[in-house]
Parts: sequence; C-alpha cells; structure tokens
Amino acid sequence: MPELPASVRLALWATRALVRGESDLDRVVRAASPDIADVDAAPAVARLDLWQRFGERVVLVSLPAPGDLVGLPRGGAEFVGAALDAGECAWSPLLGGALVPEFEEFGPAGDTGTLLRWTAHEATSPVSAGDDDAADAERLLRSSALEAVRALEDLDVAQWDSGLRSLADERLASGRWGLPDIDPRARRVITQAATLTSIAETALDHLHDAPTLLAGDRRGAILRDIAREARHALVTGARAAALDLASGTH
Repeated sequence: MPELPASVRLALWATRALVRGESDLDRVVRAASPDIADVDAAPAVARLDLWQRFGERVVLVSLPAPGDLVGLPRGGAEFVGAALDAGECAWSPLLGGALVPEFEEFGPAGDTGTLLRWTAHEATSPVSAGDDDAADAERLLRSSALEAVRALEDLDVAQWDSGLRSLADERLASGRWGLPDIDPRARRVITQAATLTSIAETALDHLHDAPTLLAGDRRGAILRDIAREARHALVTGARAAALDLASGTH
C-alpha cells in the first residue's frame, strides 16, 4: 500500500497537470501511484480530461470515516458508500464529480501485487470544503501529537510490545511520498500527518498488547482521536497544496 492515500497524490498531480494544460493524463495518473504494481487509469483519465476541457484547475481530496465525513462531496448512496469503504476520494470543486480508488491484490501467495482501480462517481461540492491554512494545521497537528504522547505516557505505553515502533517504521516504508513539487509548509503538514496516522493505525492494530481491557479501551480512544486529527490535517495540507499549485506558484 502507498505511504499516502492515493487520492491525495492524485489530487496534487492532477491539479499540477490541469494548471499546466498537460495532455498526457495517463502519465499523470500513473505518476501519482509510483509504488503500485498496476493501475487501471482509464476512468481517472476520462474524468480528468473532462475537468480539463471545462476549465477545472484544482482537484481536492476528502478522507471520510464513519461519523466523520471530512468535507466529503454530496452524492448518492453508492458514491458515499464507496468513499467510506475506501476512506478517501479526489473531487472537482468547480464541476463536480469524484474519483474513488479501490485496491485489489493479485498473484499467487508469496508473489502478490496490487492493482489500483479508479472509479468515477457523480458528486457535488460540500457546503464547506474544509480549511486551507497549512500554518494552523501544522500548529494543531504538533499540539495534538504532544497531547497524545503525554496521554499515552500516562497509560504506561512503554510496556507495549517492543516491536511496535518497528512495525510503524515498516508502514512508512522508504518515505517515497510520491508528491509533485508543492509548497514546503503544505508538504510538511502532509508528511507529518501521514506519519502520525501510520503510527496511530499501527498502535490500534496492536491494542491486544495492552495489559488490561480497560487500558486497551483508553488507549484506543486516544489513538482514534490522534488518527482523526491527523486525517483532518492531511486534508488541510492537501487542500493548501492544491490551491497553491492552482495559483501557479509552483
């Protein structure tokens, strides 16, 4: 799986391509997923071509979760269900429409690859598309991380499985973020938020290592708060980066 949600990278590469009027949109879609073995790019290419022909210059991202839609565009039940299942989508604020990724493993055991399939859906912009202040997001992300560390230390997290940090490091892989040239502050927010999300998700996968059920429940609540704040910061960082690209700065 990629280090960043596929929709974040597609939104930024697509915004860059739309601003520059690039014609090879298949290359753009594949450039957004350098660590995926195979990409069914046709639906994304067709939708990006449509957006480009009708003057769209920016593509935004949503990272919804149950009970926390994080600026998810409005659409039918099929779209909302697909976006929630994926936990992400890329969408056009001007023209409407969204792209949702689906990952599929293929190949024999021990030698599997990943297929990324993009699906186009009809959708319209939400009432509020989210914040675009990367500076505020960076401050809130730092504050949330410090509060979470203190709370977890109070629960004696040091007694967790000693391999937990290594597992988080493995999830972050080699750090190939796969981003185009974007505003440095927005990049920091995106990478820091993704790193914090990876650590929180790794820890949530290992709540069974908690010494008691009560401690596990308390840690789980803290970690879910961390993941939610990081997800919101990632959306803000991606939005700030996309709007900066659309302005022609990068």
